[in-house]
Amino acid sequence: MHGRRAFLAAAGMAAAGMVMMKASPGHAAQPEAADTSRKPPVVIFSKYLQFLDYRSLAKTCRELGLDGVDLTVRNGGHVLPENVTRDLPAAVEAIRAEGLDVHMITTRYIEASDEVYTVCAEAARLGIPYVRIGSHQYDEKRPLSDQIQRFTEDLRGLAAAAEKTPGPLAVAADAVVVRPLCLASTIVGSALFVVALPVAAASKSVKPTAEALVAKPAAATFKRPLGDLDAMAE
Repeated sequence: MHGRRAFLAAAGMAAAGMVMMKASPGHAAQPEAADTSRKPPVVIFSKYLQFLDYRSLAKTCRELGLDGVDLTVRNGGHVLPENVTRDLPAAVEAIRAEGLDVHMITTRYIEASDEVYTVCAEAARLGIPYVRIGSHQYDEKRPLSDQIQRFTEDLRGLAAAAEKTPGPLAVAADAVVVRPLCLASTIVGSALFVVALPVAAASKSVKPTAEALVAKPAAATFKRPLGDLDAMAE
């Protein structure tokens, strides 16, 4: 067992050149200094156990003597990005129940998007420190300088998305205080919209009135990622 763990640890160190970013706020693009005082965790890329469900994956990794999992969060992976707020907590719970942990998630993102933010926010909320991003493809038909510039801009966007990820206090404040207020605002706004509808119709302003009184509060309540307080100011 020790020989296998030593081999896996050495292989993991050799692969450490893969691009990763912090999922927690304030560390988006900061390289991690090596900590030689403790052994690195030995984890497995869950792609190779894709046929196992969360509980079976966790049990198998424990029986193999591993420390945890690098979990795929991508199309065809263990967690689909569109279901990340539901399925990633379930996967993490199953893995931690076996005394292991999710040390990293692997995605295919190469540029920033709302989905990237949601995935990073959920990873940070669950205490997953690293997100592995996708890789760009070199195009022989395009100038190298143009591609480097685009790759750089994409990486900066990803770093900004990770930097924007809310901390636990922001998530808690949103869940306990802000989100209920947004829901109340949606209910009150809907009632006001009904009252204002005749005037809005006469002035041909139904759409902006509905946007201000109903759509924006509803989006802040049901669509906004938990902890993203800045989105309400947009």
